[in-house]
Amino acid sequence: MQAKVCVRRLPPDPQGDRTRISWDPWSIRTSFGTLHPKLSHSPRDHLYPSDETYRVGECASGWIPFRTGSTVLKVRYANGVGNVAIWDATNLDKKTQISSGVNVKSEPKMRDQNHDVNYENCDRSPGGRRSTHPSR
Repeated sequence: MQAKVCVRRLPPDPQGDRTRISWDPWSIRTSFGTLHPKLSHSPRDHLYPSDETYRVGECASGWIPFRTGSTVLKVRYANGVGNVAIWDATNLDKKTQISSGVNVKSEPKMRDQNHDVNYENCDRSPGGRRSTHPSR
């Protein structure tokens, strides 16, 4: 899956004047379950950063590797400050479900949005492209 994240504002408790961008918030759902990013033996060109820090105005982009041969049904982003976005990978024209500032005691209320998801501190989009191949 290809993704791009741009830091618009720092979240609470940033790492100095930077914030962490990584694979951790990303997962995909297939008919066999939920998968998290994992490298394969395929080429590693243009990878999304697995764990780096960025300043306001900086962006990270690239491929997030998921090892599966199954069709991807959903793409999920859930960061450490409670922002959640879920894309329907079988219909990328469908509006994105998002929630912000999740209360740990309750399930987040999802609402529909356009493809590009804008949170208070970051822009997040799965790049409009997906791949069910482990190396892409």
